[in-house]
Formats: sequence, C-alpha cells, structure tokens
Amino acid sequence: MGVKALILGEEGADSPKLVEIAGPSAAEGFMIVTNLNRDDERPVVQNFIREFKARYGIDPDMVGASAYDGLMIIVDAMRRAGTTDAAKVRDAIAATSDFNGLTGVIKGFTPIGEVVKPVQVQIIKMGEYRYFAEITDPEIITPR
Repeated sequence: MGVKALILGEEGADSPKLVEIAGPSAAEGFMIVTNLNRDDERPVVQNFIREFKARYGIDPDMVGASAYDGLMIIVDAMRRAGTTDAAKVRDAIAATSDFNGLTGVIKGFTPIGEVVKPVQVQIIKMGEYRYFAEITDPEIITPR
C-alpha cells in the first residue's frame, strides 16, 4: 500500500519469525522493546546465542533468554540460601540484586516480585534485530 510509518512493538514481536513472515524489506526499521540485546558483547550473551543456534538451528528470542535468566536466578538463589527449601529460596530470590543476567543486569525485584532491569530497544536492520537503545531510567523501568 506504500505506507511509510515507524512501527513499534513489544517483546511479543521478538522472534525470527517476524522477519521471515514479513520479509526483510517490510520488517526494516521495525522497533521493539525486549529483554534480549543480541549485540551485547558480554560472553554470557554471545555464548547463549551461539549455543542456542547450534542446538536448535534457529536464532534465539527473548522468551528463551528470559527463561534462561529465570533458571539462573533460581540456581543462584539456591546457592546463596544453601538449600532447596522453598521459603528460603523464595527469600533469596527476593533479595537478588545486581544479578549479571543474559538479559541485562537485574537490579532486583519489587515487593510484589516484578523484576527491575534495563529495557532493551531493538531495531530490525537488514533482516536482523540490532541494538538501538537501552532504557535505564528507574522511573520507567521500575514496575508499579
């Protein structure tokens, strides 16, 4: 139809399928907020991307990245609690701060269990999700 508009999405659109279905030219410039910064050079990120592709034959998305972080937070909490007792692990998770996760540095959790961490903004360039910005303002990233 020839419409030229900036299209914004959220993490539900963070999937290699979006580019596959839309086609690289139609997806060009599409921006999303997400949890996965594929251009993050930290080894935890690049190793995850490489291993995910090797195991599953597809690029990872934010769902896989978030699930990985969730499991690693539980493992870290069990280590810090020194037990697998549910109440103690729960308390250790609640006390998590500055956890160096795959999806960014997790500052901690709100009293109702919402995660506090930077939000990644990705843009599709030449058929691939690329870093655009990171939102770190506590007023924006802290759930209420």
